Amino acid sequence: MKLIHTADLHLGSGLESNLPAELARKRRDELYLTFSRMVDYATQSGVEVFLIAGDLFDTATPGRELWSRVIRTVCDHPSIRFFCIEGNHDRETLCPEPENIPAHFVWIGKEWSSFDLGEVVLWGSSAALEVPLPEMDASRVNVVMLHGQLTAGSAAGVPDALPENLLTHRGIDYLALGHLHSFLQGMLDDRCRYCYPGCPEGRGFDECGEKGFVLLETTGRRSQPLETHFVPFSQRQLYTVEVSLTGCDSESTLLRLTDDAVAGIPHPSDSMLKVELTGDYQPEWQKDAVFLRAVLSERFWFVKIKDRSRMCLTEADVAGDVSLRGEFLRLLAESGEEEEDAALIAEMGLRALKGENLDI
Repeated sequence: MKLIHTADLHLGSGLESNLPAELARKRRDELYLTFSRMVDYATQSGVEVFLIAGDLFDTATPGRELWSRVIRTVCDHPSIRFFCIEGNHDRETLCPEPENIPAHFVWIGKEWSSFDLGEVVLWGSSAALEVPLPEMDASRVNVVMLHGQLTAGSAAGVPDALPENLLTHRGIDYLALGHLHSFLQGMLDDRCRYCYPGCPEGRGFDECGEKGFVLLETTGRRSQPLETHFVPFSQRQLYTVEVSLTGCDSESTLLRLTDDAVAGIPHPSDSMLKVELTGDYQPEWQKDAVFLRAVLSERFWFVKIKDRSRMCLTEADVAGDVSLRGEFLRLLAESGEEEEDAALIAEMGLRALKGENLDI
């Protein structure tokens, strides 16, 4: 038997904290299309069971249109049984009327539910471990689906905590988890493998790296453990690179440093890039982050520039300067502004003195 384990699709995410409105709309569509592609992959690969370990949606009110899309995809693949639990984002989701949900799609509630699928017994609950784990037949291959954060020892203060001591030595073969957005797997005991598949698509630059889902294979015999394979599958990948401006003295040098930083990124036209500018630079050179973004945007699907660099000002830089520039910098030095604020004011002021239009 083959199963797919996914989680944290977050369909319906706004995505406008990083992207302009039009790209955010396109990216929202891509989140859904990746789900649809996964289901197509499942059919083509002979997968019988599709597990969604929480946060199928980004909110508890995904809307009728989005629900209809999901149900339509499910209906188009009657050979697959879908099992979904709620996550911390889509908890208390209002599901469509029962008559509109196909029989091969099961939305698991807070109470523990079990399903004998032949080769495996599937257990699931949307309430993390608020409801005690039932007794399991240790002679069967048991798959448990939960959404939350595994914790060792005390779980006090950890939202959606899954204390490991409540899950070890319970006859679990595979713990299908959701909540963490990067692929992670390990062993809880000599039998129980836990796995976070991560989100299938990165939505922000805190979700960089390879994204996909987990393919499970089992014969149903305890003597032959479950095999797990991470399958990279995302439409786009997100990358963050750091470029230090320390010692940088020209636009061409900045472009060369940035080229070096992004050289290893495959398929840039399909990728989303965040460049973090760091370090200290001299006032004689004025960086142009807008130009840098424009250059990179010709190669990458989306580019964001985060400027954490600082202009390095010393008394020697302004002591002998009798120009308006020097007077401005001396007044700024005497103003008592905090170092970080003074650096930003200096940069903006010098750009204004050069006649540049400032986007404040």
